[in-house]
Amino acid sequence: MPSINPDQTSKSAARKPRLLWANVHCLLDTSSASALAALAMLHRLSQGGYDVYVLGAMVFDHEQGTAGLGEQWAGLQARTDVLVSLHDGVLEHKLLVTASTWRDRMTSQEEGAWFSLYQQAFAMCKPDVVVYNGDCAFDRLIPVEAKVRGTPVAYFMVNGDHRAKLMCRDVDLILTDTQTKTDTDLLQALQPLVALQAGDNDTESAVRQWHRHGLDDRPKQ
Repeated sequence: MPSINPDQTSKSAARKPRLLWANVHCLLDTSSASALAALAMLHRLSQGGYDVYVLGAMVFDHEQGTAGLGEQWAGLQARTDVLVSLHDGVLEHKLLVTASTWRDRMTSQEEGAWFSLYQQAFAMCKPDVVVYNGDCAFDRLIPVEAKVRGTPVAYFMVNGDHRAKLMCRDVDLILTDTQTKTDTDLLQALQPLVALQAGDNDTESAVRQWHRHGLDDRPKQ
């Protein structure tokens, strides 16, 4: 299988292209086919030369989906922090702690807190492209905020029923599950969006800003 060549996607040799995944659903949810497909796509992009940032919340399709957190889940249930950092071996997941794991029980206060973190992520990691999915009314704010800031947006479509006119109006690209399973197709689809952004060449500064916000359980350098 062809591999993603970061030289083809970088706008300059100074830094990698940056992608922000934004959705309240936890990508470590083993009960969600959509989450698992999105996570696999982000892993390939990370391994292929992208700086990938993940912002989510403790929202799962089913309570059994928390099995993806392994031994971490027991400790997280007792946490009172607003934001936690989890690692799956490749990516760091910034996750807002919610009172319930069910999406329909997420409060407006929790939605507001997550959206504030999303807004701050633009200043911290300066993404070249935002990728998201979901078809709730709240999800439709994600592309609008990115477009206001001049950041291209891609929608990851696993469920073919997500065809809302508003979603199609506000996104620059729709990525399908089939399309993103091939590295070459994934690269060719995202490259035009990434190329639109001039970006910030100070990669280390962006990474420090991202990790400084909230919790970071990685060893200090």
